[in-house]
Amino acid sequence: MVNMSFILRRLAGGFIDHVILTLVILPIVIFSEHLTNQVNLDWPSFYTLVALIVIFYFLYGLYFENKTSQTIGKRVMKLQVVDSRTGSTEISTKQLVIRNLFRPIDYVAGWGVIPIILFRKRLGEFISQTEVKKVQ
Repeated sequence: MVNMSFILRRLAGGFIDHVILTLVILPIVIFSEHLTNQVNLDWPSFYTLVALIVIFYFLYGLYFENKTSQTIGKRVMKLQVVDSRTGSTEISTKQLVIRNLFRPIDYVAGWGVIPIILFRKRLGEFISQTEVKKVQ
């Protein structure tokens, strides 16, 4: 049976993280467009900006999950990342890199939501052998 409380908690934590990252990234986007006095969707500015956003998301998850096994959104929602083999919050850097490298794929067209609903895990969590649990 699907635990909707857990799923909603995960989605809320993800939403909080997205809001935080948007508040960090948006001024950079506005400033970069202000410098050029135009919105330019041509290469390289648009694709460079997209790459920077993906890098910010990657580093955000990697930094906070490495420090405390929680992003800010997970902390607010009382969730944490654990090693799915041991249940420990001590996760290797390799696991965290793999977990966060798959984040963009998980979010394309909502693909990340389907595995969470069905299996309680994103694709990156399956591959990195990590999972998100409620803080005890």
